[in-house]
Amino acid sequence: MPYRVEYAKSGRANCNGACKDGKDKQKIPKGDLRFGSWVEIPDGFSGWQWRHWGCLTAKQCENLKEIVGEDGNFDMIDGYEDMEDEVKAKIRQAVADGHIAEEDITSGVEAKVDQAEAAKEAKRLEKIAEKTEKAAEKERVKAEKAAQKAAEKADKAAAKESAKLAEQEKKRAEAKSKAEAAKAAAQEARENEADKSRALEAAKHKDQDEDDKDAQPLPSKKRSRAKAEPVEEDLPKPKKKASKRSKPKDEDEDDDEVPVKAKSKASRPKKEKAESPAEEKAPGRRSRRTAKP
Repeated sequence: MPYRVEYAKSGRANCNGACKDGKDKQKIPKGDLRFGSWVEIPDGFSGWQWRHWGCLTAKQCENLKEIVGEDGNFDMIDGYEDMEDEVKAKIRQAVADGHIAEEDITSGVEAKVDQAEAAKEAKRLEKIAEKTEKAAEKERVKAEKAAQKAAEKADKAAAKESAKLAEQEKKRAEAKSKAEAAKAAAQEARENEADKSRALEAAKHKDQDEDDKDAQPLPSKKRSRAKAEPVEEDLPKPKKKASKRSKPKDEDEDDDEVPVKAKSKASRPKKEKAESPAEEKAPGRRSRRTAKP
């Protein structure tokens, strides 16, 4: 059992309760009721640590209550059976109330107990404040992380939306550029087709003109003579008497006309086709004159 109650066997045991003043401990008088707690020290020493019954703490009263249980078996407390009935009643009352009676508190201990309790309460409140501050700090950090995460998420969403808009704008620009290129290509194709059509039409007209030139009839040689011999009209006409002359003189006339004929022959290649029917008969007239004698 961790706890024991008994009467002090001598006055040599020191009280380890609240009645000690600093390092100075008060002795427990012989025959006074004392309360002991079993302790074990790591170096192998073990034994009872005593205190006045009046220095019993509320925590120790709670521990006694747990030991006796709901059935109230106080025999579980070592030394309880050796106590007088009055002392047993005192122990039962302290366990039931959770603290010893005020008249049992050791002289001078009450103030110390109050101070200890106040210090304990202050420490408890300090721990609560620290715990609350830590919880608040934790919540603050959590809120900051959540805000940062939300901001990053918003930035990512904005960047994604911006990239999406940029991509759409790029696609629209590409589509516009392609449309303009297609339009320019179509216009160029139409212009090339028009140029080709004009070239074909010009070639067709050229071929037609060449065919028309080839289809024109060549001028006859007589007509060229007619164009070449009008000079003969400008020549002085022979006198009528010359026709009565002898034949040798006619030969002289023919000799006089030779230069004219030579001149018409020189121009014949250019004006062969221009010769008229009236001029074709001119040599016949001359022949009749010569044939008249």
